[in-house]
Amino acid sequence: MVELVGKTGSGQSKLKIGCRLGNFSNTSMGIAYFDDFKIEKLASYNGEIQSFETKASSSQSSDNTTSMSDAEYAARTKMIVIMLCIYILLPIAIYFLLRFEKSMDKARKGDPIKTPAQLAPSIFDTKPVIPQKTDTKLHYTKKDWIFVIALTVIYGILAVTNLGSVKAPDSEWKGTPGTTVTLTFDDTVTIGSVWHDGGITGGSGSKGTTVFKLTGDDGKSVEIDQRFGTMYRWVRNINLHSTTKNITLTVVSGEAWINELAFFDTAGNLLHVTVNDASAAALVDEQDCVPEYPSYMTGMYFDELYHARTAYEHLHNLSVYEISHPPLGKIIISVGIAIFGMNPFGWRIMGALFGVAMIPLMYAFGKRMFKRPELALLAAGLFAFDFMHFSQTRISTIDVYGVFFNLCMTYYMYKFIKMDLGDSLKDTLIPLGLSGLFFGLGCASKWICIYTGAALAVMFFVKMITLWVKANKIKNAKLTKAEEADPAVANARKFPARFIKTCLFCLLFFIIIPAAIYSAAYRPYYTAQWKPNAEQTKIARLRAAGQLGYNEEPEGEVLTFSEKVKTYMDGVIDNQKYMFSYHSGLNSTHPYQSAWYEWPLGNRPVWFYSGGQNPDTTKFGTISTFGNPAVWWICFAGTLTLFIMFLRNRFRFNAEIFFIFACMASSMLPWMLISRCVFVYHYFATVPMIILASVYVLKHYEDKFYYIPLERGEMISGGAKFVPKIKFIWLAAAIVLFAVFYPVISGIQVSREYIRALEWLPTWTFFGTW
Repeated sequence: MVELVGKTGSGQSKLKIGCRLGNFSNTSMGIAYFDDFKIEKLASYNGEIQSFETKASSSQSSDNTTSMSDAEYAARTKMIVIMLCIYILLPIAIYFLLRFEKSMDKARKGDPIKTPAQLAPSIFDTKPVIPQKTDTKLHYTKKDWIFVIALTVIYGILAVTNLGSVKAPDSEWKGTPGTTVTLTFDDTVTIGSVWHDGGITGGSGSKGTTVFKLTGDDGKSVEIDQRFGTMYRWVRNINLHSTTKNITLTVVSGEAWINELAFFDTAGNLLHVTVNDASAAALVDEQDCVPEYPSYMTGMYFDELYHARTAYEHLHNLSVYEISHPPLGKIIISVGIAIFGMNPFGWRIMGALFGVAMIPLMYAFGKRMFKRPELALLAAGLFAFDFMHFSQTRISTIDVYGVFFNLCMTYYMYKFIKMDLGDSLKDTLIPLGLSGLFFGLGCASKWICIYTGAALAVMFFVKMITLWVKANKIKNAKLTKAEEADPAVANARKFPARFIKTCLFCLLFFIIIPAAIYSAAYRPYYTAQWKPNAEQTKIARLRAAGQLGYNEEPEGEVLTFSEKVKTYMDGVIDNQKYMFSYHSGLNSTHPYQSAWYEWPLGNRPVWFYSGGQNPDTTKFGTISTFGNPAVWWICFAGTLTLFIMFLRNRFRFNAEIFFIFACMASSMLPWMLISRCVFVYHYFATVPMIILASVYVLKHYEDKFYYIPLERGEMISGGAKFVPKIKFIWLAAAIVLFAVFYPVISGIQVSREYIRALEWLPTWTFFGTW
């Protein structure tokens, strides 16, 4: 018996009673049965009475709203204290270390050392120096190729290992209310549990619930709900305690979509079962797909039930469910499903491959910015072995595509802003065009790329205006005949025309082509919903006007070309309004939300999955997304160091600093300004930039303490000799922590004690409870 005694508040008219089974995103599903339920008003009560009023304010009345438990409050309070200490003490420590460094520089004998980072001109530099053609080649050496290929292959193996099973029920059975099917066992058996793997419940595009009933010969039965969150995963029910030879399946409500049914006896043995109707053979025709126990390897987890489900709908021209993000990411997911089938590997492989593709891209970024293979390896390696990069690209959601295209478009914009008047118009348009193309692909995947587009625009116009001023100064300068013949001077004289041509080119590649890509991505919406709805509306109108008989169908195309265009564009525009309304009006809270200022330390990992159905209860599987401490914590310090050094005039506002800070601002400011609940994975797009910022600082100190003194033939101290080794120690630390935390980012089953030992911070909860 469960008895709750409490006091209602003044004006309270509702009371919700709930029973929670399993944990958040747990694949363990079940039903709680209450034989009797009653509410009784008590005249008096001697025990302790707590208020039934919710702690949440009236404005937080969503069913998703959660009040904070005492344990959560204590953990978050501890984390706030830790965070404040770090955020106050770390800048102070960096400031005094930089002051100490400056005093050491003054005491140093010989010529002062100025590193390339310190000598790099400001992005606003307009000195009329005639520039040469920019060398935009990466100049990969044999060492570069070894580094980038080895790192990509190693990460690629890690990415696809235990990604998901390709073995999943491929056929399905569907039934409407009243449909019955009889299943027969080889002999009379006692059923211990029933498993089912279901498809999209309640029909495509809805959040409905289907109920089907299983009844044995002895009259014992159980009703099983096919709820929204249980699709494409194995769900176990242990409430059919029937001794029987036959089971009758009856659809009670909704549209049943069952991929496979499995029955186990009380000893846990899979029972052989057949059906009496060939049309229902799909119910039990793939028993070899029944796993030892349900896990992420055999079914959906977290937001896959939105994105992978919608990818399947795109592939099969079904009504679209997930419409709160642009379509391209889900279309890309559908490619994997088309190749490998509707199974965990199929709906995850494209994200994993895009995650692998980020590694050579990040290496190219590092090589272009730092020139040295070892530093490029460091930048790419830190990103490869970051926890979030791993877990976020192995789940079938759309974040990976937005971040990948973000990296691509910023990479080519960085290449552009490093060019000068010595480069031909054609040469400068190539990186601009590629940046715009990836901008369009990114926007059609996730709106975060639109935010980065603002940074691209700022970088573009700052560069173009600076070049215009510089071109005017060169035109007005006294030049020699040799200088007059320089291509850069000719480019300077024609710069107004070049400016107009470049802007028109950008109008095409940053507005028209992206708009076309964005709109074209909505074709699955049009074919599955918008066009059929518009056709039905027009047919109804024609029948009402007497232009078409009641049972008469129109011949040929129902819609004219202009009507098709209007239907398409109205649908696209309406979806933009919906997305904006959805994201701006989202006021629910979440147990794994965290504010933007908590992200650099990875205060609150988002818990994706828990697998507690292993028969060995000492083991547990879990997946969370958060940052590798060797990456995020050190890069937070590195980025802060770069910012303070810039403020203290150690560096000019050069192209690298301008680029890094512009990209960081565009990826962070939107999350700082909105009021909706946000999560640590919104920091994913910023991670490459904090890595580049930190490696930039490390390169500066390598140049200062080792490489420049070495070139000068100066004596290098033991401490200075250690500086070039830091990058290898840093990368090794990231790899070691990746291995240590691998169980909580991959879902593999390990001991519960091991997982508990990894909860380093008060707000790290890998079991889902405080």
